[in-house]
Amino acid sequence: MIGLAGFTVALFFLGVAIAPLWIAAMDIAPNFAGSSSALMNAAGAVAGILSPFAFGWILDRTGSWTTPFVFSVGLRLFAIIMTYWIRPDRPIEAIPRIGGLAVAGE
Repeated sequence: MIGLAGFTVALFFLGVAIAPLWIAAMDIAPNFAGSSSALMNAAGAVAGILSPFAFGWILDRTGSWTTPFVFSVGLRLFAIIMTYWIRPDRPIEAIPRIGGLAVAGE
């Protein structure tokens, strides 16, 4: 069982991991920081709502606790790989001729 000190350390490292993602959202889209942060927050909320149902569904179908955890680890590895494509050095800008649509800088 984890003691209070271990739990505090775990929360600290969780914050260390998540903070750069929020900063990257503001660096990538400085003119759309609110929208990009809201989309990121909404995606996390939807995942938090759907994951218990998906986890239970996989558990019911397979009868094994290993399968949902392996799937979860696979999704985390996919997320780790995808973070290499985050480019905070290329800001998103509004292009007037497209009607204010936000697209990645060229």
